[in-house]
Amino acid sequence: MAVTAKLVKELREKTGAGMMDCKKALVETDGDIDKAIDVLREKGLSKAAKKADRIAAEGLVRIAFSEDRSRAAVVEVNSETDFVAKNPEFIEFVEKLAAMALNAENDSLESFMELPYDNEGTVKEALTAKISKIGENMNIRRLELINTDGFIVDYRVMHTMLSYFLNKVSNALRRARVVVGVPCGMTDVEQRAMMDAVIQAGAREVFLIERPVAAAIGCGVPIFEAQGSMVIDIGGGTIDMGIVSLGGIVDSKTIRFGGSDINNALLRYVRECFGIIVSDETIIDIKHTLGTAVAPLEDAEYAFQGRDMMNGLGRRCVIHQSEVYQVINECLIGLLDEVKQMIRATAPEIVADIMQHGIWLTGGTARLSGLADRIGTELGVPVHVPEAPETKVVVGLNGASSDLVSLSRFIVNSKNRKGRD
Repeated sequence: MAVTAKLVKELREKTGAGMMDCKKALVETDGDIDKAIDVLREKGLSKAAKKADRIAAEGLVRIAFSEDRSRAAVVEVNSETDFVAKNPEFIEFVEKLAAMALNAENDSLESFMELPYDNEGTVKEALTAKISKIGENMNIRRLELINTDGFIVDYRVMHTMLSYFLNKVSNALRRARVVVGVPCGMTDVEQRAMMDAVIQAGAREVFLIERPVAAAIGCGVPIFEAQGSMVIDIGGGTIDMGIVSLGGIVDSKTIRFGGSDINNALLRYVRECFGIIVSDETIIDIKHTLGTAVAPLEDAEYAFQGRDMMNGLGRRCVIHQSEVYQVINECLIGLLDEVKQMIRATAPEIVADIMQHGIWLTGGTARLSGLADRIGTELGVPVHVPEAPETKVVVGLNGASSDLVSLSRFIVNSKNRKGRD
């Protein structure tokens, strides 16, 4: 049977192998695609075996979260060079493995390697195919599943990060008092984990203050006066809301949603509607350029480049501001509902103060175009966005460190804050 360009193309689309490899396999099997796939698979195994002794010390770690953030999967895949680690196909492969691991019954790597992977056989066979195609040794080094009823916290990473920053600031700060901004409603176990990490990093004494309180201090809100004040701090992974009055917390709440969730929603939209893979930087550019919380009056455009999910080639696309608005709007509905519920559950006299003095909006996502206007319009209250809203929690923590006695009612761990001598 004659080997035509159409057959070669069909085999390439099914296997992702190179054009000459596909042609040779078809010639060897007299044009039988199924047999040619088997030939390519055997050659891939051979190539992978030859590369198995090579050291794979670079690579990627990807984390996938369940929608309610109660479960996470961490997957590490190694490659020989960082060049391959930055390869879009390699990145997509690792991200898909992390998403698959999220639904795995256990974190046994051996069992995971035998799970089905699309139309490429098992995960093990898909890895072999990637090695053959990309040309470097690769291995799935580890898989870990994390389940929790609260927030997912990597104690080891937190400890390493805190040690690094305490050392970088100054050795003189070690064995010093440290003030930490934390999510609202931390459990005793989470408080203890946070304190232990800070103390082991070198602190002598730890004070935990909820982030909305720190943001209120950073914004200059009169937290000691007989006036109810509301702050919404929108971080990367959580939104912390709090109402303070007379030097105490009236109510506070943390929502497992943040700026990164908007980024992920835009990323999914681009993949599903345009069929291309783009970098995180491109998604951030789209959000910063076209992102808005209110319906746009003019439908602006943004042109970007990505890799076609079908043929692997580069492709230019154009997204409209109305599309970006629709994605962001779906993300914001839950936030607005949570804010309304908190206000409804608050005493009338405190609500009257909020209606008069407004809500303070902090965190990086507070810069989202039209967000303050959207919240203000739906709630009927003025909304204030301070200058550099992403810094207000840190500014507030710095201010709190010099007046801890007056802020004693705001300290979450007031009964237990000292480390071991």
